[in-house]
Amino acid sequence: MLGYTDLLRTGRLGAVNHKQHEVLGEIQESAERLKALIQDLLLLCELRSYRGAGASNPELPNVEVNEQVSEIFKVWAATAKQKSIAYELLLSPGNSQVRVEGLKLQHIVSNLIENALKYSPPKAASWFK
Repeated sequence: MLGYTDLLRTGRLGAVNHKQHEVLGEIQESAERLKALIQDLLLLCELRSYRGAGASNPELPNVEVNEQVSEIFKVWAATAKQKSIAYELLLSPGNSQVRVEGLKLQHIVSNLIENALKYSPPKAASWFK
């Protein structure tokens, strides 16, 4: 959502009038607040899960890493496009299942991609393996 609103605000998808630009700015600010809230909630959930349960949980499900990473990869595609960054996901061949909490894996991968895109100069190449 953030990437798409930024694409619209910068005029890369066509001209927008002044009022539309203002509304897109409000949408973008709300999305930033929502993103921060979600990150805080994820951190809180993570801290609570470690309290009393220990760091390892034998009941964790087997998760398909390629599916989890692909889902997060798509979330950041608009941001990569906005910065004209070559953005490509190279999936693991074969069975890529691991015993992990899918939400935590997605949170970690999302943070890595976000930082890579944030600190990469425009028109850079980014590959995630």
